[in-house]
Amino acid sequence: MTRMLTLAIASAALLLTGCGGDFDYGPTGTITGRLTMDGEPLPAGSSAVFMEPKAGYLAFGLTDAEGNYTVNTWNEGNMPIGSYRVMVHPPAPANDSETASAEEVMAHPEKYKARPIKTDIPKKYRETATSGLSFEIKKGENKIDIDIKK
Repeated sequence: MTRMLTLAIASAALLLTGCGGDFDYGPTGTITGRLTMDGEPLPAGSSAVFMEPKAGYLAFGLTDAEGNYTVNTWNEGNMPIGSYRVMVHPPAPANDSETASAEEVMAHPEKYKARPIKTDIPKKYRETATSGLSFEIKKGENKIDIDIKK
Protein backbone atom coordinates (compact mmCIF):
# COMPACT_ATOMS: atom_id res chain seq x y z
CA MET A 1 0.00 0.00 0.00
CA THR A 2 2.81 2.41 0.93
CA ARG A 3 4.59 1.56 -2.31
CA MET A 4 1.47 2.40 -4.37
CA LEU A 5 1.01 5.68 -2.49
CA THR A 6 4.66 6.63 -3.06
CA LEU A 7 4.37 5.76 -6.75
CA ALA A 8 1.18 7.85 -7.07
CA ILE A 9 2.79 10.86 -5.36
CA ALA A 10 5.93 10.58 -7.49
CA SER A 11 3.86 10.32 -10.67
CA ALA A 12 1.76 13.34 -9.71
CA ALA A 13 4.89 15.38 -8.90
CA LEU A 14 6.48 14.45 -12.24
CA LEU A 15 3.30 15.32 -14.12
CA LEU A 16 2.95 18.70 -12.39
CA THR A 17 6.63 19.52 -12.92
CA GLY A 18 6.31 18.69 -16.62
CA CYS A 19 3.28 20.95 -17.01
CA GLY A 20 4.80 23.95 -15.25
CA GLY A 21 7.17 26.58 -16.54
CA ASP A 22 7.74 28.01 -19.98
CA PHE A 23 8.13 25.86 -23.05
CA ASP A 24 10.77 26.91 -25.56
CA TYR A 25 9.11 27.16 -28.97
CA GLY A 26 12.29 28.47 -30.55
CA PRO A 27 12.24 31.66 -32.63
CA THR A 28 8.82 33.29 -32.86
CA GLY A 29 7.03 35.96 -34.83
CA THR A 30 3.90 38.06 -34.49
CA ILE A 31 1.24 38.40 -37.18
CA THR A 32 -0.86 41.41 -38.14
CA GLY A 33 -2.56 42.28 -41.40
CA ARG A 34 -5.73 43.09 -43.25
CA LEU A 35 -8.36 40.60 -44.38
CA THR A 36 -10.36 41.55 -47.48
CA MET A 37 -12.44 39.99 -50.23
CA ASP A 38 -12.00 41.51 -53.69
CA GLY A 39 -10.33 44.47 -51.99
CA GLU A 40 -13.18 45.18 -49.56
CA PRO A 41 -12.84 44.51 -45.81
CA LEU A 42 -14.68 41.47 -44.51
CA PRO A 43 -17.25 42.15 -41.76
CA ALA A 44 -15.92 42.88 -38.27
CA GLY A 45 -15.45 39.64 -36.35
CA SER A 46 -14.30 37.64 -39.39
CA SER A 47 -11.23 35.56 -38.64
CA ALA A 48 -7.94 34.58 -40.22
CA VAL A 49 -6.99 31.20 -38.72
CA PHE A 50 -3.33 30.15 -38.93
CA MET A 51 -2.43 26.48 -38.52
CA GLU A 52 0.95 24.76 -38.62
CA PRO A 53 -0.06 21.19 -39.53
CA LYS A 54 3.03 19.25 -38.36
CA ALA A 55 3.25 20.61 -34.82
CA GLY A 56 -0.44 21.50 -34.57
CA TYR A 57 0.00 25.17 -33.66
CA LEU A 58 -3.22 27.08 -34.16
CA ALA A 59 -4.10 30.73 -33.60
CA PHE A 60 -6.40 33.32 -35.11
CA GLY A 61 -7.08 37.02 -35.37
CA LEU A 62 -10.47 38.72 -35.55
CA THR A 63 -11.04 41.63 -37.90
CA ASP A 64 -12.18 45.10 -37.01
CA ALA A 65 -14.50 47.17 -39.24
CA GLU A 66 -11.62 47.96 -41.63
CA GLY A 67 -10.54 44.32 -41.92
CA ASN A 68 -7.44 44.73 -39.74
CA TYR A 69 -6.49 41.81 -37.51
CA THR A 70 -3.85 40.79 -34.98
CA VAL A 71 -3.26 37.12 -34.27
CA ASN A 72 -3.53 36.34 -30.58
CA THR A 73 -1.93 33.19 -29.24
CA TRP A 74 -1.40 31.08 -26.16
CA ASN A 75 2.12 32.57 -26.17
CA GLU A 76 1.35 36.31 -25.82
CA GLY A 77 0.92 36.77 -29.57
CA ASN A 78 4.14 34.97 -30.50
CA MET A 79 3.89 32.18 -33.06
CA PRO A 80 6.68 29.64 -33.62
CA ILE A 81 8.25 30.35 -37.01
CA GLY A 82 7.38 28.05 -39.89
CA SER A 83 4.96 27.42 -42.72
CA TYR A 84 1.30 27.97 -41.81
CA ARG A 85 -1.87 27.16 -43.71
CA VAL A 86 -4.65 29.69 -43.39
CA MET A 87 -8.42 29.55 -43.50
CA VAL A 88 -10.91 32.41 -43.34
CA HIS A 89 -14.15 32.33 -41.38
CA PRO A 90 -17.10 34.72 -41.16
CA PRO A 91 -18.11 36.27 -37.84
CA ALA A 92 -19.61 33.88 -35.31
CA PRO A 93 -23.40 33.77 -35.46
CA ALA A 94 -25.15 35.83 -32.83
CA ASN A 95 -27.42 34.33 -30.22
CA ASP A 96 -28.70 35.40 -26.85
CA SER A 97 -26.82 32.82 -24.80
CA GLU A 98 -24.24 35.37 -23.59
CA THR A 99 -26.90 37.12 -21.53
CA ALA A 100 -28.70 33.99 -20.32
CA SER A 101 -27.80 31.89 -17.30
CA ALA A 102 -26.44 28.39 -17.86
CA GLU A 103 -29.64 27.01 -16.31
CA GLU A 104 -31.79 28.94 -18.81
CA VAL A 105 -29.73 27.72 -21.77
CA MET A 106 -29.90 24.10 -20.53
CA ALA A 107 -33.65 24.32 -19.92
CA HIS A 108 -34.43 25.84 -23.34
CA PRO A 109 -31.65 24.87 -25.80
CA GLU A 110 -33.90 25.46 -28.80
CA LYS A 111 -34.19 29.12 -27.83
CA TYR A 112 -30.41 29.60 -27.73
CA LYS A 113 -29.39 27.71 -30.86
CA ALA A 114 -26.80 29.54 -32.90
CA ARG A 115 -28.30 31.17 -35.94
CA PRO A 116 -27.01 29.95 -39.31
CA ILE A 117 -24.07 31.87 -40.68
CA LYS A 118 -24.82 33.90 -43.78
CA THR A 119 -21.61 34.62 -45.60
CA ASP A 120 -20.25 35.57 -48.99
CA ILE A 121 -16.94 33.88 -48.16
CA PRO A 122 -16.56 31.02 -50.64
CA LYS A 123 -16.50 27.61 -48.97
CA LYS A 124 -13.01 26.81 -50.28
CA TYR A 125 -11.49 29.47 -47.99
CA ARG A 126 -13.10 27.99 -44.87
CA GLU A 127 -10.81 24.92 -44.82
CA THR A 128 -7.00 24.87 -44.71
CA ALA A 129 -6.94 21.94 -47.15
CA THR A 130 -8.75 23.89 -49.88
CA SER A 131 -8.04 27.57 -49.21
CA GLY A 132 -4.77 27.68 -51.12
CA LEU A 133 -3.53 30.15 -48.50
CA SER A 134 -0.18 29.50 -46.86
CA PHE A 135 2.40 31.83 -45.39
CA GLU A 136 5.88 31.54 -43.98
CA ILE A 137 6.05 33.09 -40.52
CA LYS A 138 9.48 34.57 -39.88
CA LYS A 139 11.12 35.77 -36.68
CA GLY A 140 9.83 39.19 -35.60
CA GLU A 141 6.89 41.09 -37.03
CA ASN A 142 4.98 39.61 -39.97
CA LYS A 143 2.46 41.75 -41.87
CA ILE A 144 0.20 39.45 -43.85
CA ASP A 145 -2.56 41.04 -45.91
CA ILE A 146 -4.99 38.45 -47.25
CA ASP A 147 -7.31 39.27 -50.15
CA ILE A 148 -9.62 36.40 -51.05
CA LYS A 149 -11.72 36.29 -54.24
CA LYS A 150 -15.44 35.56 -54.71
